Amino acid sequence: MSMDLWSLPTTAIIGGKEYEIKTDFREVLKIIKGLSNPDLPEWVRWHIAVGSFFVGEIPTNCMKEAMDFLSAFISLFLLSLQAAS
Repeated sequence: MSMDLWSLPTTAIIGGKEYEIKTDFREVLKIIKGLSNPDLPEWVRWHIAVGSFFVGEIPTNCMKEAMDFLSAFISLFLLSLQAAS
């Protein structure tokens, strides 16, 4: 699924399966804050972030794909905030 600045997705295809994602700006800001937590190892931060963002359990073998999707989503989310201001 492609993403662009003006139409952030509400679902993601990960490992061939469609997952709903939590797109409310408050949820995304919590995820960004959690990813920035220096008190936790990076892998723990990412596992928490993926678990918070996707509705449903992401299989371990699809974690990289889910992390890449989340990273791209956050980048566009932040750009959309800049564009709106």
